[in-house]
Amino acid sequence: MKDAFQKYPHVMKEIDWGVLGLTGRDGNNSTIWIGSEGCYTNCHYDTYGFNLVAQIYGRKRWILFPPSDTNKLYPTRLPYEESSVFSSVHIVNPDLKKHLLFRECHPYIVDLQPGQVLYVPRHWWHHVECLEPSVSINTWVEMVRTGIQSLVFL
Repeated sequence: MKDAFQKYPHVMKEIDWGVLGLTGRDGNNSTIWIGSEGCYTNCHYDTYGFNLVAQIYGRKRWILFPPSDTNKLYPTRLPYEESSVFSSVHIVNPDLKKHLLFRECHPYIVDLQPGQVLYVPRHWWHHVECLEPSVSINTWVEMVRTGIQSLVFL
């Protein structure tokens, strides 16, 4: 986002994740997503931190799966993609003969509306589809382990 709005630094300050407790995060720590109806992101999970997504325009359907469903989603890695792990299952039209365990998954379906913010916890799987032309902005918040039970946001 910072490259697209380089000539408009005031726009970057308009995106204020501080209202959600993430002080100091703005458009410089964000990604803008623009999609046409029907475009989608294959099911995956991000290997770092958590994700906050603000829906600006249009609607997106998020199908989320908890980390406990990992083996039922047939994970795979893509060459040169170190920040995500992808599912071998076509989530919307699965081949249940090939992916038998997928039937045992526990999907959560969220239709994100303009003005809503979705929290995607660390290592939660997600498939995202634009239900209509759509614009959203997200920020990934890195996390480091500081002890057995504690996490710190960077």
